[in-house]
Amino acid sequence: MKKWTIQVTYDRVDDNNKKHRARTVFQTEAETLSEAYKNADEAFNGRPDVKLGAILPGHHTMVP
Repeated sequence: MKKWTIQVTYDRVDDNNKKHRARTVFQTEAETLSEAYKNADEAFNGRPDVKLGAILPGHHTMVP
């Protein structure tokens, strides 16, 4: 298994009920790049506000 980090952009709501776009990373392990994206999609249950972005090999805390 290879380690992957995928950039994830999603909607969040602050304490004043105001919507913002936010970014984080999703770390997974998979044999191929497409399997890694599939793992991320399943983890977010196909949420329409979530967009999967860049992917890097390895586990990272941020995507440059």
